Amino acid sequence: MRRLSAARLTNSEKNAGTSGGISQLVVPAFPGRMRTLRPVGRGEFCSVVGLMNAQFWALAFAVLGFCLIAAEFFVPSGGMIALSCAASFVASVVCAHSAWYHSSPKLFWAFTVGLCVLIPTFLVFFLRLLERTSLGNNLLLPKPDPNEMVPYKEEATLLDRMIGRVGTALTSMNPGGMVRVENERLH
Repeated sequence: MRRLSAARLTNSEKNAGTSGGISQLVVPAFPGRMRTLRPVGRGEFCSVVGLMNAQFWALAFAVLGFCLIAAEFFVPSGGMIALSCAASFVASVVCAHSAWYHSSPKLFWAFTVGLCVLIPTFLVFFLRLLERTSLGNNLLLPKPDPNEMVPYKEEATLLDRMIGRVGTALTSMNPGGMVRVENERLH
């Protein structure tokens, strides 16, 4: 492996980087310190993220995604937490791809299908759990009473009681107006 300083690259060495001639590049990171950069190859996305392997990051991003789903219910973010959650699940699948797709494709697909099943299951479970707690009663709207679901129920029963009664028209009736039935003004 050749180590090259960023300031000492010639044109031929810069062009050689596209054909695989440069294996490492040393660039200034902080005053007095140099950082070694190496090209990222196929399937090495998650190794750039940190020191742990891609399997760890696949599971960590999945757990982070589920935590962000739960946080979305409690923090008003205008959908930013939901976007972060989606990005976390995508990063989880990308890391799972780099960890398992080439060595064990069945494990990769099991992980991906498992996420596709667990995400809606977690949402339903979390909502069911939330509606049974006192905190959930403050966050979610209560279920309406079936008797309150019929609009104008009292007015409908009053009008049903007036069927067959004789009244007087108080205004012109085109198509509706005011009438008086048993000393009660009705529309």
